[in-house]
Amino acid sequence: MNHNEFFGCRHPIVAASMNQVSDIKLAIACYDAGIFPSLPIYSYSTNNLNIDYNHLDRDLKIFENKTGSNKIMLTAGVADCLYDDLFNLVMTHGIKHLELIASDYSYKRESKEFLVKEYKSAGVKLIPKVLLASQINLGNIDAVILKGKEGLYRDWE
Repeated sequence: MNHNEFFGCRHPIVAASMNQVSDIKLAIACYDAGIFPSLPIYSYSTNNLNIDYNHLDRDLKIFENKTGSNKIMLTAGVADCLYDDLFNLVMTHGIKHLELIASDYSYKRESKEFLVKEYKSAGVKLIPKVLLASQINLGNIDAVILKGKEGLYRDWE
């Protein structure tokens, strides 16, 4: 499978999300440039650290209206993927790529099984972002994003 079949973009480049930097304008610009865009749900955190799913939903609608596409990757931790709010948003918008944050992989086996069963059965590709390949312990993944230690968890030594 090549990048076009996997991501549906012209160029084999993924604009991996950057928390508090990646926004809908950047996602649209990436899409227009022919690379695969992403959007971290944490850019939609409220002052009390909850995710404003209504705002995220509005931005996904803006993306779809401007691009005519739902080809975007959402970034979230395993814990957030277990909430109905995110699952329903992914299903409503037909999102097919979900980047999983590595630090959340300590969740119980049942959580991982839910992710695989619910998201994978809906055709969502699971793509963990990790610092080291040895951190991957989530079965049935579709791809991996390897992140340099300078960017991921800035307190790593």
